[in-house]
Formats: sequence, C-alpha cells, structure tokens
Amino acid sequence: MVWAQRFWLKLQSLFRRNHAAQQLNDEMQFHLDQQIAENLALGMGRDEAHHAAMRSFGNPAFLKEQTRDSWGWLWLEQMSQDLRYAARTLRKSPGFTLVAVLTLALGIGANTAMFSVVRGVVLAPLPYHQPDRLVMLLESNQRFARDAISYPNFVDWQRSARSFEQMAAIMLHQGFDLSGPG
Repeated sequence: MVWAQRFWLKLQSLFRRNHAAQQLNDEMQFHLDQQIAENLALGMGRDEAHHAAMRSFGNPAFLKEQTRDSWGWLWLEQMSQDLRYAARTLRKSPGFTLVAVLTLALGIGANTAMFSVVRGVVLAPLPYHQPDRLVMLLESNQRFARDAISYPNFVDWQRSARSFEQMAAIMLHQGFDLSGPG
C-alpha cells in the first residue's frame, strides 16, 4: 500500500508543481523563523540570530533542489523539458525541420523495408510442418570435389530409409567448369 501512496504523491507532484513549491517555501521559512526565534531567545542580536540560523539551516536553494528531485519522476520532467526545447527550436527553423522530418521518414521507411525482407527471408519459420525436423543429407566423394548426391544414390536412400517420413532431392546450385581445348 505504501507504493500506491508514493505513486499517487509523485503523480500529484507532476501536475501541482507550483502548489508544492509554495508549500516547500512556506515550510522552509517556518523552520528558519523558528531557528531565528531560538537564537533571539539565547540573547543574540537580530542580524546575528539570522546569520546563525542560515548557517545551521544550510543552503536553501540546494535543499529545495534536493527536495524537488525526490518529489516526482525527475527523468520524466527532464524529458518533457527537452521535448519543449526541441519543439521551440524546430519551430524557429522550418527549413531544417522539413529536412529532419524527411530524413527520419526515409530512414524509418528504409529500415522497415529492410526488416520486412530480412524477416521474410531469414527470420520467419519455414513454411513446413515442424520445420525444426528438416534434415539435409550430403555425400562425400573422394574422386570428385563436389558434395552433391547422385540421383541413383538418392533413389537407394529413399527406398531404404526408415527414419524419415519423406525425402526430396533439390539442386542448390549447378556449376560447370570448362577447361581444355574447344
């Protein structure tokens, strides 16, 4: 339940910043006045009591800043300040804004197109039932430098295979080396 109260207080601090700042100023002034009154009761002069209270109280601006940082989401406030600054800057130079927006649009469009292609070709699962069970078989032949399977060997494998539901042959690439006269 404590987290809900903290969340509610932080949410309020975002929208009632001026009210909270005024309450903080009033509270700090109250404590400073209390310290001055105590110093006066000890027999100090008015100026001396004020200076002694300020020394014991600390730097009010620093204390206010630390307190404001603990009120809400500092990162959210800083991000909103950055966004307002960016909007003001972009509004001042419409030519730069147009170029920036077009560059972002082209970059995002190109990135989307490339990701769509990569997803369709590389990342998407194969359009087969249980694609993780697909196997590629190759044979090694000492006489030839190729790893391709001859068709008669494939037919023999297909006839004698008991561990596979189905077998199919494909030709991945076909290359020819021409050498010699003519």
